[in-house]
Amino acid sequence: MTAYKDILWDELDDGIVRITLNRPEIRNAVGLQMAGEIIDAAREVNRRPELRAVVLTGAGDRAFCAGANLKERKSLPPDQAWELVRRLKVMAGAIEDIEVPVVAAINGFALAGGTHYAICCDLRVAAEHATFGVTEVKLGIIPGGPAVKLSRLMGRGRANEIVLTGRWFSAQEAKEMGLVDHVVPGPRVLDKAMEIAREIAANAPLAVKAAKKLIRLSYETNLAVANEYQETVRQTLETTEDCREGLAAFAEKRPPRFKGR
Repeated sequence: MTAYKDILWDELDDGIVRITLNRPEIRNAVGLQMAGEIIDAAREVNRRPELRAVVLTGAGDRAFCAGANLKERKSLPPDQAWELVRRLKVMAGAIEDIEVPVVAAINGFALAGGTHYAICCDLRVAAEHATFGVTEVKLGIIPGGPAVKLSRLMGRGRANEIVLTGRWFSAQEAKEMGLVDHVVPGPRVLDKAMEIAREIAANAPLAVKAAKKLIRLSYETNLAVANEYQETVRQTLETTEDCREGLAAFAEKRPPRFKGR
């Protein structure tokens, strides 16, 4: 596996991997190096069938991610600056395309791209002191991903307010708008994210992956496409060892031992 410089990769128990944006001195802002490493790490997860869940967080207690590294972007020649923009888009897509569930542990600022990367995760746990903001319009930039996704997540009116004002907002407000699933005291944010990840990892991994894909299809396409997928995949899942094990464990009143096959 690749040796990383700007992120940390920690394989934990129960098939969980914790990926940490590791530039706390710049509030975990994303430059070319980190973006490339996140893309590689996301693809590594998909190459490893034994992995069952991901926790994505930022180093330290001040920031999850402050978006793009604007100082780096300003210093780059135009072609490389555009390459950073392109790579950030690919990075967001790579997070979304992780086949297992991804839980964001948001331990501070999640601004601009930081809010976007949180949205790309499947579940979001925020510290009480976390702060969000889709701030790109204040810099003359369009917030592409959030502008597309937020209206589906929280409704058109709230998305308009958040995107068009560029204002910051609290973790509690983010929860009230549906952007965040849990708000906990700062010292508990990683523990809560891990708790959720372990609960997911205890389930049948093939079924979890299929369910995640079905939810995404329902969100991004239409009911007919989602229904066609669920009919096909359900037939496939019912022939797996995991399905037989789950039914046997239920009948025998014992915890199942899923193997992902």
